[in-house]
Amino acid sequence: MLPALSRILATSTLLLLAVPPADARERLVLECDSVFTPNVSAAQLAEHFGAENVKTGRIFTGEGYSDRGTLIFSRTVNEAQVEWYDEEKLERVRIVRIRKDSSNWVARNGLKMHLDLKSIERLNGGPFGLEGFNFDYASTVVTWLDGALELPEGNTCGVRVALGVVDQPRTPERLEMMHRLSGERRFSSRNQDMQDLNPTVYQLLLFFR
Repeated sequence: MLPALSRILATSTLLLLAVPPADARERLVLECDSVFTPNVSAAQLAEHFGAENVKTGRIFTGEGYSDRGTLIFSRTVNEAQVEWYDEEKLERVRIVRIRKDSSNWVARNGLKMHLDLKSIERLNGGPFGLEGFNFDYASTVVTWLDGALELPEGNTCGVRVALGVVDQPRTPERLEMMHRLSGERRFSSRNQDMQDLNPTVYQLLLFFR
């Protein structure tokens, strides 16, 4: 009985450790009225998330460029990358970027990592506009077409998503669809090729203008 009881207690302990506490789950909210405000600093983020979870490092911004920024929960599934207007002082947030596919970060409007295009249309209550796919088969949403996810006029902060097909099979048919959707053009989410590819969120961004 005692060995069996010990195994049960050990298993229960592991399960408890695997579930983040309520306050940890609550703080993974990517929103304009969360801990991320226009004037927050890296030092304040360290107070909120714990100094051991906030580090200074280089953040890849695309096309071979990187900026000095702040990494929250670095090298974990919940890593958040913070880019600043003032890179020297690490002040005044410009972008908070989520890239890990299984991240627990979520916006209050329901946007989150790996959400597919058709699910986003349902959240928005209709179609939206997005850029053509670039060299890494990524496409950023540029307008919600006055849908439920549209920002109020004059708003200087919001959540944006980039959709990708990086983990989809590269069949000749799908590659042809990707080619038709490539380039510096805008497409409707209702475009038939977009619907057939049904790309998923591969970047979740909180931005400040």
